[in-house]
Amino acid sequence: MNWPRFVALRYLRVKQGESVRAINFITFIASAGVMFTTAALFVILSAFSGLRSFNIGLINKTDPDLRILPASGKYLTYSDSILQRIAVITGSVPIPVLEEKVLARYGEKQTVVYMRGIAPTYIQIMHPDSVLIAGDWFDENLPEAVMGTELADKLSVSVGSLKNLLTLMAPAKTRISGTAFRSSDFIVSGIYQVTPDFERKYIFVPLPEARKMFGFPDRKISFFDIRLKPGVDIKKIKKRLQTAFPNWKIEDKMELNKIMFRMLNTENLVTYFVGTLILIIAVFNIIGTLIILIIGKKRDRFVFYAVGSTRQGIYRIFFYYGFLLILLSGLTGLLLGWLIVLSQKHYQWLTVPGTTLPYPVEITSGNFLVVLSTVFILAFTASALAARPARNVSND
Repeated sequence: MNWPRFVALRYLRVKQGESVRAINFITFIASAGVMFTTAALFVILSAFSGLRSFNIGLINKTDPDLRILPASGKYLTYSDSILQRIAVITGSVPIPVLEEKVLARYGEKQTVVYMRGIAPTYIQIMHPDSVLIAGDWFDENLPEAVMGTELADKLSVSVGSLKNLLTLMAPAKTRISGTAFRSSDFIVSGIYQVTPDFERKYIFVPLPEARKMFGFPDRKISFFDIRLKPGVDIKKIKKRLQTAFPNWKIEDKMELNKIMFRMLNTENLVTYFVGTLILIIAVFNIIGTLIILIIGKKRDRFVFYAVGSTRQGIYRIFFYYGFLLILLSGLTGLLLGWLIVLSQKHYQWLTVPGTTLPYPVEITSGNFLVVLSTVFILAFTASALAARPARNVSND
C-alpha cells in the first residue's frame, strides 16, 4: 500500500482539530479560488470557440471555398476551355466576379464602396433566402443592386424606389470616351444582412451591368469564386488548381480571412495566458496554506520520522495532499464551467450587448484538455515546491 498517499487522503477527508481550524478556513478559500478561476477559464475558452464557429458560419454565407485571382495585376481573362478545366478539377462551375472600388451616391449622401458584378450562379455563395432582410435579389436583365444594412442605413436607402436611384461612379479606365468618370444608375432591389464590415463594404450588381459601366469585354474579370461540393478535400483541390494554373493565385476561405482568424487566435491566446496567470495566483494561495499545514503538522512529521519513515516519504505525504487538493478543486471548477456553458447553450440566458442574439459558446474536447492539462501542471509544480519544507524533520 502507498502509505504517503493514504495519509494524504486522510488529511483531505478527516476533519481537523480546533488548533488548525484557521488553516481549514484558509484552505477552503484558496480551493474556492482555484475552482472559480478554473471555471472562468473554461467558460472563456468555450466563448472564444463559439465566437470562432459563429464567424465561420457567417463567412460561409459570404465567402467561397476557393477563389482564383491573378498572381499580378487586377484582372484575369479566360476562355471556355479554362472554364471547363476548372469545372473538371473542382466538380463545380466557377463563378466570374468583377470587383471595383466606386463612389456610391444616393440622394444627398455618398460613400466609397466596392461594387461586385456577379453572375446569377453567385447564389451558390450567398443564398438570398438566408441573407436578405428586405426586398428581392436583383434581376440579371435589369439595372438593380443589392446592398448591406449598414450601407443602406448610412445612405438612407428606400428599397424599390424609382424616384431616388443609386448612382455608382468610378474613374474611367480610358479617356477615349472623353470623360474622366463612368457612372450608372441602379434601383436598390434588396438589402442583405451578414456582418457589419461586409455590409458596409459591398454592393452587388449584375455582371453585364458592371462590364457595361467600365467598358470591359466579356472575358475580363477580377476573380473566380468557387463553392465546392460537401465533403470535398479543399486542400487537395487547391493543390490541383495551383498545378494546373501556375500563373494564378488560389486562396481558400482561411486565407481570404486570415486577418480575422489571426485576430481571433491572438485574442484567444492572450485570454488564455491571462486566465492562467490568475489561476497561478489562486494556486499560490494553496501553496501558502500547504506550508502553514506542514508547520501545523510538526508533531505528525516527527512521529512519521520516528517510526522509520524517510524524509522523502514525509515529503510525498504533503506533495500528494497539495496535488490532490488543487486537482480536485480544478476538476470541480471544470465541472462548474461545463454546466455554465451547457446552460448558455441550451437556455441562451446571455445575449450579445445591444442585440437579441444569444452569445455563442461551444463545448469542445480541446478546451477540456487545455484546462485540465493546465490545472494538472500547476498542481504538480505547486505541490512539489510547497512540500519541500516537509523534508526538514531533523531540526524538529
